[in-house]
Amino acid sequence: MPEQSGWFRVDCPYCTSKNFRTWRTVGGVDTSSSSEPYTIVSCEDCGLRYLNPRPPWEIRSREFESSDTNWITHILRQWSLWRKRLIIEEFQSGARLLDVGVDAGFPVYMHRYHWDVTAVQQFGDFHEALTPLGIQVFENMESLPSDQYDVVTVWDSLGQFENLTGLVESLAGHTLPGGFLLLSVPAIDSWEAKRYQVDWAGFEVPRRITWFTEKDIKKLFSGAPFRLVTTRSVWSDAVRQTMESELRHRHREQSRIRVIYMMNTLLGSYLNDRQQQVRQAPESVYIFRKENCNA
Repeated sequence: MPEQSGWFRVDCPYCTSKNFRTWRTVGGVDTSSSSEPYTIVSCEDCGLRYLNPRPPWEIRSREFESSDTNWITHILRQWSLWRKRLIIEEFQSGARLLDVGVDAGFPVYMHRYHWDVTAVQQFGDFHEALTPLGIQVFENMESLPSDQYDVVTVWDSLGQFENLTGLVESLAGHTLPGGFLLLSVPAIDSWEAKRYQVDWAGFEVPRRITWFTEKDIKKLFSGAPFRLVTTRSVWSDAVRQTMESELRHRHREQSRIRVIYMMNTLLGSYLNDRQQQVRQAPESVYIFRKENCNA
């Protein structure tokens, strides 16, 4: 692929290796301003998949400005907010929460249920929606004060950060000892990713620049003071991802949508949530607890 002006190459975001092989070439998100394909590579040393070369932030930032008004997607997102709150409240209730996210929906929803919410909106400007509610908004992790929170959430935005190891350190620094970190990522080794291949909605380039397996997540957090407690699934997010993948696949292949695949995704997510993991869920929520370093 010919490199466009301003695009740059990177070493592996996890192990800093310079050795990689081309893994897959995919198209951009539907709103992408670039018609060029994007190259995802696999690190030869640790196996992490990441975008290389990649466009500068000035180009990537434009892709976060679009919004989806599809009514089905809206319903699934509302279900997702409800489900995420239930997962959090299995472990902690009504305390201080830091959301490192990509939209205003989750902070507003949790504020409604009497959580003391602070938001980092690195990938969009949502001050207008959040500030009137008394929710503090910061533009990036570096601008956060040295406060610590009972719960920190990173919903579907981990793969959008450039500096992964720096992010993990920052998340650890802002989580209270005994507090919880919850993060969700689409699983690049899931059945859905393998079935839809280049049409898989989880690629979402150039918004997303790194993709993870469960093994990758465990390695990334292995040096941090976190213990993986369990995993959960947000069924609506998984179904929405499969629906978007099916729509893309249908458009490219000029074929019918097959509802059976969405039902299969829903069943797989449900079984995973019940700890009956017959296969990798399309999108998992990892629940970590910060160890008390003074214990």
